[in-house]
Amino acid sequence: MPSAPERRAAASGPPPTTHRNTTTHRNTRHTEQIMNMFKQFGDMAKMVQAAPGLIDQANALAAQSEAYRAQMDAQAVHAMTAQPAPGNLEPIAGVDLDRYARIVKGIAAYGYDEAKLPVVAGTFGVDPSAWAEAQAGWGARIQADRGVGRRFNELYAAV
Repeated sequence: MPSAPERRAAASGPPPTTHRNTTTHRNTRHTEQIMNMFKQFGDMAKMVQAAPGLIDQANALAAQSEAYRAQMDAQAVHAMTAQPAPGNLEPIAGVDLDRYARIVKGIAAYGYDEAKLPVVAGTFGVDPSAWAEAQAGWGARIQADRGVGRRFNELYAAV
């Protein structure tokens, strides 16, 4: 005859199982993999649909960049070959462009201290009021006329 603990164990039924259903687990994982694959296909389809628009944008940016480069090249060529407008090389307050370039470069001896420009101008025989007029006038011409600016740069580099 079975003992009391054995009888109680038999009456309560078989012991619970601790293993899991591996077939169900495998099927769930396989289903998840298939779903992820379909999601990836959907993402690729969206990317393919967006590609023509992205390509058009890239082509438009490339065209804008080329137009800008061509414009900059044309401006550079113009700056290197520009001729001064008639009358724009006439002296201002008795100071021609050559003397102006020499005076402006002359402040190098003073550490490029612009306050020394009237002193340097004086060494070239230009009084302070004539220098003030010449400085303003040549600065404006150089800014407004690329040909004058080009010529000034050539003279400045040569002195």
